[in-house]
Amino acid sequence: MEVPKTYPVYFERRVWLMIVLLIIVLTSGVITYYSFKAYTVYHIYSAFVFAISLVYLSWLYFNPFCIVEKEHFEINTGLFSHKRYCYRDIQKIEVSPDNNKMILIMNDYDAIEISIRSIKKKERDKVIEIIKIHVYKDLLDRE
Repeated sequence: MEVPKTYPVYFERRVWLMIVLLIIVLTSGVITYYSFKAYTVYHIYSAFVFAISLVYLSWLYFNPFCIVEKEHFEINTGLFSHKRYCYRDIQKIEVSPDNNKMILIMNDYDAIEISIRSIKKKERDKVIEIIKIHVYKDLLDRE
């Protein structure tokens, strides 16, 4: 595999996960609509809870799991867990035996495990290969 010609490179979540999220988002939207229509105290609190889940799940639906740039890559596992990793900080990349986790070995020998379970199975190897190419290319440029 070679370095991509265009950046950024996006990797989406699994299709069935997106379908389940879309069903939950639509159901939450319908419940929120009817809860606000009822104007009772109990339904207003439940509508608030469902509105928050609606925002969170729709954010997951419309944002990719992994974005690969020239100098860094970003992992979006949730609304508040958005991580950016620079290739210069990474020394080595390993993969768990079941291909569900990517282990980043940093320059200070800290190990960070990233679950890539929600990426499509066909694209897991591609994500790891592209990131490895960038990391090893950066390692060669350092010397």
